[in-house]
Amino acid sequence: MDTEIRKALQKSLGKCIKKIRLDKGLKQNEVARRCGFYKSNYNSIELGLRNVSLINIYKIAFALEEPISSFFDDVEFSQFLEHYNDK
Repeated sequence: MDTEIRKALQKSLGKCIKKIRLDKGLKQNEVARRCGFYKSNYNSIELGLRNVSLINIYKIAFALEEPISSFFDDVEFSQFLEHYNDK
């Protein structure tokens, strides 16, 4: 997968996670603590700067009490997939 798409997917994931956290009224340090992450590492996930492993996505889902599917915006993902298939 090319770097442009990977970075865009990371940003999309981070944006969705941040929105859920804010909707629940949680602070970053609380979610980071629940996940066992440093706050700075969690912050870099929300900013889309970190490539997140599947196990860490599960940790975040459990901490936010959300299904993993809620982290992915179907419209945005479809656009990425369309762009990726055009190459």
